[in-house]
Amino acid sequence: MLEPTIEKLTIEKLTSLRLGTMVAALREMLSQPPKQALSFEEKHSLLVDREWQERENRKLQKRLKDAKLTKKASVENLIADPARGLERDTIRELSSCRWIEHKHNLVIVGATGTGKSYLAAALAEQAGCRGYRALLLRMKAHRGSRTPPLFARGRERLAAQHRHL
Repeated sequence: MLEPTIEKLTIEKLTSLRLGTMVAALREMLSQPPKQALSFEEKHSLLVDREWQERENRKLQKRLKDAKLTKKASVENLIADPARGLERDTIRELSSCRWIEHKHNLVIVGATGTGKSYLAAALAEQAGCRGYRALLLRMKAHRGSRTPPLFARGRERLAAQHRHL
């Protein structure tokens, strides 16, 4: 009976620990020719970095999904137009997410077709990229409730605030 190799045992243990990305990275490393071999520290660092990055990507995708964004938007694509009441400094300030750090909510109002939904989606996505949770709500769906269209502090507070309105 063949004894399992150390690599196989390691892969089995990593799999049981649910470190799938690390398993894939380790398999890639093991398939590389010896002349491209990295030091132990380099290999270890690459394995951990790949697993960490994959987990961060999954968390971001979950935050964006939970935000219920109806369109793909980004602050980089926002057009500063003073005629619409949107200036470059305002975009820069809002995209810094300092308003979230100060525990403020954001209500976006304006005429039909001025880009309110796109702006809200872009800011919610920016908040998600910075590690905050956001929830995009349309006033049409909450007419008369005074519920702001974008909450960046999570569903728990939204539910609590919605009950008090």
